[in-house]
Amino acid sequence: MTTTTALLFSLLLGTGGVDTTLTVRHGTRLEVDNFSGDIKVRTWSRDALRIEASHSRRTRVDIDRTGMVIRLTAVGRMVPGSVDYALTVPTWMPLDLHGMSAEIDVDGTRAAVTAKSINGDVRIRGGSELVTASSLQGQVEVEDARGRVEVSSTNQGVKLRRIDGDVLAESMNGMILLDKVEAKSLEASTVNGSIVFVGPMLNGGLYSLSTHNGTVLVGLPEKPDVTVSVATFSGDFSSSIPLSLDRERHGKRFNFTLGSGSAKLELESFQGGVHLARLKDLLQRLPRIEAQSGDDDGDRVDVDWDQNDEQPKHKPKHKE
Repeated sequence: MTTTTALLFSLLLGTGGVDTTLTVRHGTRLEVDNFSGDIKVRTWSRDALRIEASHSRRTRVDIDRTGMVIRLTAVGRMVPGSVDYALTVPTWMPLDLHGMSAEIDVDGTRAAVTAKSINGDVRIRGGSELVTASSLQGQVEVEDARGRVEVSSTNQGVKLRRIDGDVLAESMNGMILLDKVEAKSLEASTVNGSIVFVGPMLNGGLYSLSTHNGTVLVGLPEKPDVTVSVATFSGDFSSSIPLSLDRERHGKRFNFTLGSGSAKLELESFQGGVHLARLKDLLQRLPRIEAQSGDDDGDRVDVDWDQNDEQPKHKPKHKE
């Protein structure tokens, strides 16, 4: 039989709040449901969960412990409760975090993470197995994760850095930045925004990058082994890597192979360009590109090399 323990805290000191520590067993999962207020999670080496919650006198925090799940819920009088959480968890503890108007910030975890907000940024550093992060109105960032990563934002951008695992990244109105992503399967799509990908092309890997209104920019090593499929309906195609194509094809799909062609790279932009760059050059330009993503015209990436860049942009040569 499952044992349920409910702990109700409402410490009406000053502005009210909770500060308590619970011993937890391996396998225990933490769930947080917060209508309004930030959720900040840090880790430590102890098998314990510390809960610090700041809230008004009209709000209480319900801590419900059922089997191997601990749930935190804010309850208000007449209206939903508003709480700012500062949580310290074991590195192994899986996290399931939800907020309506909430900034979610997780750092140091080595477990599975689900973090979803309606109005607020979501940032995760760490994570394994499956990391899921989404926001309707905020930016989503995941760094240093090992395992599958699934991220989405409706009205802001998505940034992934140092990811070791397969990736699904989506945005409606924002740039998708994939920096040092090592994946065997990668799918990234946005409607109004550019996509920038820097990472290795693994043998047998499949990489699909698609935008309706934006630029697709990919960094390739000096000797890539990849079969490339390009579709630029009303945009252009260019490469800083020398290419020879069978013939010039404007506004249509075309394919070409580099090296053994063991990896598959699919690139598509309906109203923007598709561009291939040398990996080392693109790495140097990333800070500028990322800064550009905050501009009003952030859906388009400037891919023209300036005088300080080592390699000029050029069109591929076509065979007669």
